[in-house]
Amino acid sequence: MMSVKKFKGTSLPEILTRIRSEFGDNAVILKTEEINRKHPRFVSSNRVVVTAAGEPVKSAQLPSTLPSSKTTVEEFLASNLERSNDQVSNKATLSIRPSETIVTNIAEELCTRLLQQGIDGKILERMLEICLRHLDAGALQNRIVFVKFLTYLFLRTLTRYDGSAPTDCSQPICFLGRSGAGKSTTIAKLAVTFLRQGRDVVVIAPRGGRKQLLDLLSERRGLTYLEAYDGTEVGRFVDFYRDTHVVLIDTPSITTELALVQRFLPSDPSIERHLVLKADAQEHNLYATLEAFEQLGFSKLVFTNLDQTGQFGTLLNTMYIADRPISFLSEGTSSHGTIHPYSKEKLVALLRIE
Repeated sequence: MMSVKKFKGTSLPEILTRIRSEFGDNAVILKTEEINRKHPRFVSSNRVVVTAAGEPVKSAQLPSTLPSSKTTVEEFLASNLERSNDQVSNKATLSIRPSETIVTNIAEELCTRLLQQGIDGKILERMLEICLRHLDAGALQNRIVFVKFLTYLFLRTLTRYDGSAPTDCSQPICFLGRSGAGKSTTIAKLAVTFLRQGRDVVVIAPRGGRKQLLDLLSERRGLTYLEAYDGTEVGRFVDFYRDTHVVLIDTPSITTELALVQRFLPSDPSIERHLVLKADAQEHNLYATLEAFEQLGFSKLVFTNLDQTGQFGTLLNTMYIADRPISFLSEGTSSHGTIHPYSKEKLVALLRIE
């Protein structure tokens, strides 16, 4: 006789383990929901309830009761998982059809490892639901197929941000961020990269920051360094150099006084504003920075210190919360370190879905 029971916990993998221990490998998930969510942006505040049955039965589509936020997980996934005839390149190995939602050891293992990467439990739960709905029982037991399909889902989710990286920096870029985020180092790396390509570069910075930034530069031929007092002066410099130079703009390094940054920002809407964040920062600090700089306006994110963290899921979470793309990914604390334009393939590779 079939037994139905509700399991409560803080993460889906933990609940799946309990379901398997009680109902075995053929347990069926009937419903998932979230309750008592006091802080929508933090996973730690979520409480997940899963209703499961003790024998395999056909399961209806799993509903979602995620509360709305700036960009809900539903919107984040649904807007990028459009169905098309060419959506799966390896059709011969994947069976894309409704199936019994069987909990598998492979699913549990991958979920646990991705949670350890720092991926938001809500995003991962929706990904898993899609996998369980569209892979048949055989595919769910095949590690290679499961990994390929999950990788595909992540790539499709990130499709909306394709081409977001300003690889040639044809538009002036102003870098924002808290003290220690790596603004000056990011500018130095980009400046050196373009100088080595034979391009002229102008760096505009607040008065008094000359020595700190120039000390980071290992190459200066073709570099013009200017110091500005306020946004009006920055705007004049930009207008003069924008047609002939790569224009990179530093901003005051402050902790909480955003008015100092606001005064230094030019009003020209064609100047891109990129918020620089440390990849190894605590997630709640990243979200606090997003909220603080929201009033200044920014269009893209830059992540530094990639070599100092193993929690690459935080990058995906932050992009989802901010609903803005990543422009550059940076490693190392000097101009000799590497900096790469963002690509979805690069980010998914960092997640190590294997």
